[in-house]
Amino acid sequence: MIYQFLQDETGIVLAESIKGNLPSALGYRHPEFDIPKQARKLFTTNLDRQTPDIFEETIQIIGLKPSEINLSKSKIRAMSPNHLQYLKNTNLTASASFSIIIDNKLWGLVCCQHQAKKYITIQQRKLCNYIIDPISKHFENKKAISKLTNEIQLKDFENELKGSIISSKSTQYTLGKYGNNFLKVLSASGLIISFGADIIRIGETPKDDDFYQIKEDIDSLYDSNTIFTTHEYSNIKNNFFIDTENISGIARINFDKYGLNSIYFFRPQSIKDEIWAGEPKKFIEFSIECNALAYSPRASFEAWKKQIIGESEKWTEDEKFFLHRLYLLIKNCVII
Repeated sequence: MIYQFLQDETGIVLAESIKGNLPSALGYRHPEFDIPKQARKLFTTNLDRQTPDIFEETIQIIGLKPSEINLSKSKIRAMSPNHLQYLKNTNLTASASFSIIIDNKLWGLVCCQHQAKKYITIQQRKLCNYIIDPISKHFENKKAISKLTNEIQLKDFENELKGSIISSKSTQYTLGKYGNNFLKVLSASGLIISFGADIIRIGETPKDDDFYQIKEDIDSLYDSNTIFTTHEYSNIKNNFFIDTENISGIARINFDKYGLNSIYFFRPQSIKDEIWAGEPKKFIEFSIECNALAYSPRASFEAWKKQIIGESEKWTEDEKFFLHRLYLLIKNCVII
C-alpha cells in the first residue's frame, strides 16, 4: 500500500494491491500515534525496515549501556513492543516499509504486509529503494514545475493589480474589480472588502449584522493587525444564531490595528465522511514489561466512520502565503 502523511500528521492509504484474503484498507485514515513522531524520524535516516516474523523472540544486546548504543540505522533492530502488538492485532506475521522522501521530508511509506513469515533480502530491499527513488524524484519535479508555473502566473497577476491600484482613485473599487480573481486563487465562495463605512460584497457573504459579529469575534480573540484564517469558525463564534453553513471558513486581512480597513474571504462548510482504520482512540493499559501504564494498540481495525460537519476545506500554506503577499502589496501601494 501507499501511505501518505497528512499536514496534521495523521495518515491515509492512497493505493493498494492485495493478494489472498487480506481486507482492503484503501482510503482508510490512521491516527498520528499509529506511526509516532520518533518512528517517522527514523524513517528519514533508515529508508527501509522489515519484520520477517513478529512472533520471533528478540535477542538482548550484551555489552554497552543502553544509553551508549545507537541502533537508529540498524536493519536488524527489533520493532517496539507496541508496533509488534499492532501487527498482531491486524492478523499479520511479516511487514516491510520503505520511505518516500519528497523535498527532503518524509512524504509517506510503501508498506508491505504478509500473513506468513517472509524475509526480504538486502538485494531485494535495495531494488525496492532503487525503484522508489526515481519515482519520488519525478513527483518532486512535477511539483516544482507546477509551483513555478503558478508563481509566474501569480506574479503577473500581482503586477497587474499593483499597476491598477497605483493609477486608481479608489483602492476599494479596484480591489472589487479583481474580486473574482481573488476568489479563484483562494478557492473562496465570497468576500467582503470593508474600507471605513463602505462595503463591497462579492459572492456568498454573511448579512451585515452577522458580518460585524464575525469581525468582533475574530478581533477580540486574535491580534487585529495580523492575517487570520480558520476552517471552523463555529468553534469561536459568540452568537449561536449565526448560520455558519456558508461561512465555516474565514480568512481575514486587516490593514490597520483597529480593523477599519480589511478584506474577509469566506468558504462554505464541506461535509465529509471519514473512514478510519478502527476508532482513532488511544487505549491505556498496564504494561508488565514497563511496569507502568502504557499506550496499547486498538484491537479492531474495522471501518470506523466519522462525519465532519461545520468545517470548510482548510486553508493551504500556499493560500496563506498569497494572503500575506496581497497584504504587503496593498500596504506598499496605499497609505492606510
